[in-house]
Parts: sequence; C-alpha cells; structure tokens
Amino acid sequence: MGTPVHILLLEDAEDDEALVRRTLAKAGTTFVMDRVETRTALIQALDTMSYDIILSDYSMPGLSPHDALAILAERRLDIPVILVTGTIGENRAAAIMRAGAHDFILKDDLSRLVPAIERELREAEGRRQRRAIENEQRKLSRVVEQTADAVLVTDRNGRIEYVNPAVSEQTGYSASELLGATPAIFRSGAHDQAFYQKLWSTLLSDHEFRAVFTNRRKSGECYFEAKTLTPFKDDTGTIAGFISTGRDVSELVRMREDLERSLSVLRTTLEATADGIAVTDLQRNIVDFNQQYCDMWGSSVFPTCSWVERRAIMAELVRDPEEFLGFVQFLYEHPAETRSQAAMLRDGRAVECYSQPQRRGDEIIGRVWCYRDITQRVQHEQRLIHLAYHDPLTDLPNRRFMEKQLKERFAAACGEGARLAVVTIMIDRFSRINETLGHGAGDDIVQIIAHRLAGALADGGLLAHTGGSEFVVAQEVEATTGADDLISALRAAIGEPVVAHGKEFFLTASMGIGLYPEDATDPDTLLQHADNAAARAREEGGDMAARYRSHMSSDAAQRLATEHALHRALAQQEFVLHYQPQVCLKTGRILGVEALIRWQDPHFGLVPPGRFIPIAEETGLIVPITEWVLATACAQAGSWQRAGMPGITMAVNISARLFNHGDLLGIVDHALMAAGLEARFLEIEITEGVIMRDLDHTTDLLRELRRRGVRASVDDFGTGYCALGYLRDFPLDVVKIDRSFVQRLGADVRDEAVTATIIQIAHTFALHVVAEGAETASQVRRLVALDCDALQGYYFSRPVPAEECSRLLRNPQPFAVLEGAGWR
Repeated sequence: MGTPVHILLLEDAEDDEALVRRTLAKAGTTFVMDRVETRTALIQALDTMSYDIILSDYSMPGLSPHDALAILAERRLDIPVILVTGTIGENRAAAIMRAGAHDFILKDDLSRLVPAIERELREAEGRRQRRAIENEQRKLSRVVEQTADAVLVTDRNGRIEYVNPAVSEQTGYSASELLGATPAIFRSGAHDQAFYQKLWSTLLSDHEFRAVFTNRRKSGECYFEAKTLTPFKDDTGTIAGFISTGRDVSELVRMREDLERSLSVLRTTLEATADGIAVTDLQRNIVDFNQQYCDMWGSSVFPTCSWVERRAIMAELVRDPEEFLGFVQFLYEHPAETRSQAAMLRDGRAVECYSQPQRRGDEIIGRVWCYRDITQRVQHEQRLIHLAYHDPLTDLPNRRFMEKQLKERFAAACGEGARLAVVTIMIDRFSRINETLGHGAGDDIVQIIAHRLAGALADGGLLAHTGGSEFVVAQEVEATTGADDLISALRAAIGEPVVAHGKEFFLTASMGIGLYPEDATDPDTLLQHADNAAARAREEGGDMAARYRSHMSSDAAQRLATEHALHRALAQQEFVLHYQPQVCLKTGRILGVEALIRWQDPHFGLVPPGRFIPIAEETGLIVPITEWVLATACAQAGSWQRAGMPGITMAVNISARLFNHGDLLGIVDHALMAAGLEARFLEIEITEGVIMRDLDHTTDLLRELRRRGVRASVDDFGTGYCALGYLRDFPLDVVKIDRSFVQRLGADVRDEAVTATIIQIAHTFALHVVAEGAETASQVRRLVALDCDALQGYYFSRPVPAEECSRLLRNPQPFAVLEGAGWR
C-alpha cells in the first residue's frame, strides 16, 4: 500500500493497540492510526478526520461495536468495520455481522488482518465508484427527463428504446406505445424516399443529421420538428444506436412562411447588397437572410442553426468572442436598442455589425442584423497608424513612437527602480556614401545596420530609426557595466564590414548615451541629453561613444550662439591659419605645408575647427571662409618665398559646397594674383566624396586647375568610396592616405595591405603619396618600408602658427625619421 491507510481503532487496551500496530508494520502496511475508547471520542474523531477503515474490539465499557455501527449508519458513512476481538461465540459474531460489520478476526490469530483490510478497502472503493456512477446516471436522467427538447433513443435498427416525457407531450403517444416501435410512427408522408435515404446514409457514416421534419401527432395533426439525430457507439466502436433530440418549431415555421411572403418584394434588394443581412425573431431564430450573410460566417447552413449553435460557431470565428457575443446578447435582451459594433475574425477579416429592431407597427417582432466587411478600411487605418509611428525605410519605430514608448518604459522603470540607457547613434560620414554611390546604396546600408542593431539588443530593448543615418536605442542596463556592454554590442554591430551594391564598407558611429535616473528623470530630457552627447562625439572626430555630461546642454545652446558668432568672426577677421609640415621620407626636408584654420574667439580663445566647421558647412558660411583661407594661405606662401625661404607647396582644403557650386576658379585666380604666387606652389585638397558627387564636373574643374598649374590632391583617401581606378582617370597629383589606416599600421594586417596597395597603385599612376596622422616611430618605420613619399603628422610637428612654421622652414637641418637614425 503506497498511500497511508487511515485507521480508526476502537480499543481500550494499549497492549492490544500495540499488537495491531506490530502486525500491520510487519506486513509492510503504511498506515496512520488513531485510537478511541468512548462514544464521545468516536464522534469527535469522525468529525475531524476521514478514515478508510475501522477496527473495533467487541468488549469495551464505554463503546460497543453496535454503537459504532449505529453512529456510522446515522451519519451515512460507508466505512468498513472489522472486529478484532477475543472469542465471542458464534451467535454474537453473527449478530454483529448482521448489524453491519464486514468481518471479525480473533486477536490470538491476526494473520488475516492485513488481507481483510485490503479486501475491505477494495470493496469500499468499488462501492464508492458505483455510487458515483449511479449518481451521475440519475443526474443525467433528470436532465433528459426535464429538458423541453424531445429526446428519443433507438437501437441500430431504429427500434425505440427510450423516450423522455417531452416526446409524449409533443406527439400525444405514451411511452408504452412508443417503446419497441420505430420513428416511422411519426411520418406524415411529407418527405420522400430520398430524404430518408440521406438520413440513414448520414447516420451510418457516423455523422449527425439535422433537419426540420414534418411529423404527425397521434391525433393526426401535422407539426414541424427541428430534429438532430446523432449516432452513438458501443465499447467496440460500432454504432449501437441513435439519439434524436427535437423541438416543435411549428409556430416558427409558420412565422417564417408569413415573413418570407411579406419580404418577397425585398428579396432582390437583399441579395444585391454587399452586406450580410439576417432577420431574427424574438426567440433569436433566423427568419430571413441573404447569401452574403452565409458567406460572412462561412456556411450555408449557419442560418438554420439554433441560437445556441450559432453562438458556438461565432465564438469559434470571432477573435474576441466575449466582447462580440456580449454585444449580441445585450441587443437580444434589449429589443428596442439600436447599436453597432466592429469585430475582428480569426481569419483576419474585420466586420461591422449594425442591428436595429424590426417592428410591425409599434410592436417589436424581431431584429435586423447587418454585417459589413470593413477589412480594407481597417487595414488602411492600421497602415496609416503604422506609418505615423514607423520609418518607411526600415519599418522601425520612428522618433515619435520612440518618445511614446520611452514614456511607457519610464513609468515602468520608476515603479521597479530600474536603470535605463538611451543611446543616440549617428553613422559617421554617411553623406559620403550618398554623395558617392547615390541614395539607393545609402538606403540599403541603413537597412542592414538597422537589422544588426536590432540583433544586438537584449530582450525588451527598443530601437528607432529617427531619420537619415541616425538611430535611437533604449534598454534597461545593469548598474555596473550594463551601459558599457550595450555600447560595445552596438559598436560591434556597426563595425562589421557592410557589403552593398557590390562594394564593402567599413562604418563607424558617433554615439551619445544618457542614463536614467542619473542624467534625467523624464524621457524627453533624457533623449535630448543623448542627442547632445552624440553631437559631441561627432564633433570630436566620431568613432566613439560619449556619456552625457551636464555641460553638454549648454553646449547645444552654444552651438546656436556659434553660428551667430561665425558671422562676426568673418567680418572682424578673427580666423587664423596654422600650418602643418609635410616631410619627405627620403630627405627629411619639408616639401610643403597644409593650411589649417583656427578661430581666435575674443571670449573663448582658440577654437578648433571641429567645433565650427560643421556649423559653417550647414549655414553656407564655409564658402566665404574657404575664400579667406585661400587668400591668406597664398599670401603667406608668397611672403615666405620673398623672405628667401625655399619654395614649398601650400595645401588648402576646399569645401564640397565651394567645389561643386561656387566660383572656385575665379577665387583661386584672385588669390594667386593678390599674393604674387606661382600656381605650381598651390595645392587644392578635396575628399573622395567631393570627387565622386559629379564625375563630369570634377574632371572638368580639375583639368582647368591643372591647365593653370595648380596641383590637386585627394584627401583622406581610403575612407570614402572612390575606386583606385579613378586615380588614373582624374588629373590628380597627390594622394593623401587617411590617418585611420596609418594609426593601425602594425596592428591590422588588412589595413596595412590596403595602405601598401594604395601606395603601389598611386606610384604606378605617377602620383605623390602623403600619409596623414603618423605619431609613432613604428608607424613611420612601416611607411618608410612601404615606400611612402611623404608624411604629415605629430611625429614631426603639430600644426603651428606662421611664425613657428617660419623657424622650421629656415632650419637647414632635415628632420630625422627615427631618433638616432639616418635616412635610407
């Protein structure tokens, strides 16, 4: 016995109790046993505990087995009672067994105790199961006997074996008249042989048969019965008989006939409308409908079903049956109401149900239901809502939706004490892709990056595309390294090479991060802080993540003030030029310098170009600023030559706006003439993006500059998307390798291979190669090994004012490539 047996022992001797316990334990019986020895204790035990069996001594002063049996009978408790006693005589034993005891065992021979207990427990369980079955049968019988539907059961051959009282009430036949007969007794002759053939074919194929029968009562009167015939099977799975449930629908049929006659004029109109229409009576039976109504619910027999059946079908088809059926139920319970309700079906369709009462004069006789398919309208509305909150290129949430989601996330974070990070992501130099390869390539790359960023987020992270090449991420993070881990995952997603339009791109991003609750306690402010931090990261050169600091908010305001100050600076000549030498790696001598603008603000001191050049480009001030740089740089080069210094090349960066849309040739001519400088000493620097924006314009302009004798160089080569073959096609003189390749020399084999290839091909096309950004001896050593021509970087000199650059030019000693080492 696995489950403990709960035993109640009626015994006044502790030794006998111990004897029983030892016997049960020796047999391996798992049991819980309580002992009582008085009538009061027995009643209390039965009130507080449920027992499986009772073991009783025969002779106890305070409680006899007869008393115990009487108490059990009074309480209607079916608990087996086994006497465990000494010799009591046959007469007493027979008397106690007649009183209800199940067995008796002598105390001096308890070998039968455990088997007797097991037998009685099995028999008690059997009695309990039989009672449960009998109770269920009685309940079902009462249900069938009391139901208003006529229920009739036949055997497989159609012989009636059972009828409920409703059958007699409906037909006029008594149960004794019907038992043993067949349902043919109800036939009226209205149905042909095909009808009954279909009936039997359906039933014998184990299907339910439903129909409205025209039957005849015992009195000879015909009536209509809505009947459902269902086969049932025996234990072997063979059809053993049939159950018929029916309801007298004579009144309903007559009403339907009357209604059909009255609605005949409207039939054509009903069938012509695109709406599904049904008319129900007050009993919720459908009395008229059109084909569209059947199509709406997917069944031609749907209108013939009862309301209970239709409700069950609707519950299967409607996505939210509780809401929709509640609406229908309300209208049935309030016949005078007129209402409409939209519902979504599980197959994706949307329907709108409009219902109003049907009246005959002032009397409400039913209800009209009109169902309209509004799927296209709902889809259009949903599409408009989706477009309002999502970016059409990536299908990600837009900034508006992100702001909405952030408010919800903030509300949750406030309640849970969570830490939330918001990251603004700006892809660096993305405009070069659009300028070089067109917006189609840019769009493809944005989609790829969107997919990668989504994959980099943890569950619950939010990602939005806020326009152009900008994204916003929001995610809960851990208090220690969570924000750093998030930034690392985002940078890794962006840093993987991107292949689009047959080309491979290496992207970086400027990221700004703001944290709740440290940086802001509302979503709008936190998002603004992340934007400001990203702008700061971009200003400082990109390819980095900046954590928001309180001063950045004032920096944003300062940015606006900077725009106004630039106008003043240009008018009041607050700009100055610094010059960075370009050193020949074969001789160690200065070949040229690059003119780099600085802003000497009277209030803030020397402002680096990264702080104001982007603003100047956005506002268009870059054109007059570039014109000033050209004039000043040419004038300085001329001044150095007149002072007897060696003639060197003066390199000047030209903005995309001036190169593509300004009068560059006129400005160059004027600057050279005003400075008295030969054109061969001026070098115009443009980026790859500027070159590739308009190939024909670029070629024509570069040819005109070469015709004048002005040199041309491509700046930051390798970061854009200018194929190496274009070095041959354009009239260029110099290639400047971007600092990002130089700084990874010796650390990244691929970057070194790219650098070597650029140098080799440039030399093939007779182009001079200048490497930018060299800062260490190892970098210089690699450039020398790769046969680079010249170097511009901090290893030799930072950009310096004109006076300091003059001292460098006057110095007769060349630069040393490496400390303590000579030239090759």
